[in-house]
Amino acid sequence: MAKKEKSESNLENISLSQRPDYQISKFLSCQKSNSTRGKGFLKCKHDTKWECNFEISQLLNGRLFIILSIQTEIFLWDKLEHNLSNCYPFSVEGIDFQNQKVHIDNINFTNAYPLDMMLVGYGQTAQISNSLLPLPEMIDIEYNIINFRLNQMVTPIKIVLNGFSFEINNLSYIDGSRTKEHSIAYRHPIVSANIEGRDISSNELNKIQSNVETICWLLSIACRKHVFIASRTISSNKLVIKNYFEPTFTQIGHIRDLIPNGSVREFLSASFERINGEFRGLNLGITVDHYLQALILRSAWALSVGIITAMEALKSELWKFRGEKDEQFQYWIAPIEYDQQKEEISEEIIKVLVNHFSKFKTLGKEEKLAIKTQINNINYRSYRTQLKRIFDLLQISYTKVELNNFIKVRNLIIHYGDLENQRDNLDWKNAKMAIALFEKTLLAVLGYKGKYEPYNYDDSNSIDQTI
Repeated sequence: MAKKEKSESNLENISLSQRPDYQISKFLSCQKSNSTRGKGFLKCKHDTKWECNFEISQLLNGRLFIILSIQTEIFLWDKLEHNLSNCYPFSVEGIDFQNQKVHIDNINFTNAYPLDMMLVGYGQTAQISNSLLPLPEMIDIEYNIINFRLNQMVTPIKIVLNGFSFEINNLSYIDGSRTKEHSIAYRHPIVSANIEGRDISSNELNKIQSNVETICWLLSIACRKHVFIASRTISSNKLVIKNYFEPTFTQIGHIRDLIPNGSVREFLSASFERINGEFRGLNLGITVDHYLQALILRSAWALSVGIITAMEALKSELWKFRGEKDEQFQYWIAPIEYDQQKEEISEEIIKVLVNHFSKFKTLGKEEKLAIKTQINNINYRSYRTQLKRIFDLLQISYTKVELNNFIKVRNLIIHYGDLENQRDNLDWKNAKMAIALFEKTLLAVLGYKGKYEPYNYDDSNSIDQTI
């Protein structure tokens, strides 16, 4: 009994604000959105078990913080340390003090306190349930999401997508404005909003999950930050099942939103309709990943590399999606026809080069193959022509300056590895203009024609533009 009181006291004495993990932003990291305590077992991959008391907390940045008080004698600590060094992954199973079953997976320990028999770390996923019974016929479901923030003037957003009714709300905390202030200042993600569905058939749970994941993906574009699910709560009169998830990315992207809050509902409706209708099957995942990852970076060169790569991925996917006719628009001659004669063509061109330049008479085998590859690339249409074709297909309005700038940035990155404009301080301006053109293209693909804020709004002095 004395042992139990000692370990529970240890849990009480471990303050999050004392952890060295949180020195970057003590205020934000010390805030808990959810917390539960209980008793159970720490399990190693070989099923070795150690009795423990636990506390699991979801921090406001979405991470699952775990404190364990090991229930063993101090002389066994060396054995435990050996297990910790060689028996990853770890999990915890137990019952909390509300008699709910708790399971935490893939735990990484960051600190150990031998004198107190304490372990501190993070988990990837956790589930808390008050029942082992099957789901009832009708349920309510709530997802807490990270990084998407709504202006108080436009909450909640009520929307019907794929036949399901959703409501998106802000989450409020004590001293909420200060919390959000810190998350922006220290570039922390934050559990900031939730998506709710009421009176849903439990048979539709997989469809709901898929729809909410799509909503988060679209909100990531809308706010220029990775938006992902931090937790899911399924509930009914007698059942509560909570799942917590480790955030995928721990740095936020651009501070300003692409879509103003007042237009988010319109953006979601238009985008859902497009990707489930005319553009169903178009794979934009890689494109959007390149785009969002680029926005985390803070240099004109790195941003440009990401955006050029994103546009290349988008162009490639559009050609594939629209079929053989548009895919072959990348070429002057259809590849099937050109490939039948490319060997003869390359041999003829090399003969001409040999006749005019003696250096080509001594070509080695590998050099000759390299030149043939270069000659075969002549069948590709120019990058400018391909971009103009995409803009025409999507009915995007653009200026000659925008197009020339994008091609200039792309060519500098590919051929020189730099923007080469530092002397006239145009590197940032050119990079921002390139990003703005890509964003305009992405929004057109998604079928959105409403208000948005161009990435270079401060250069054009126009904030609320439309596609």
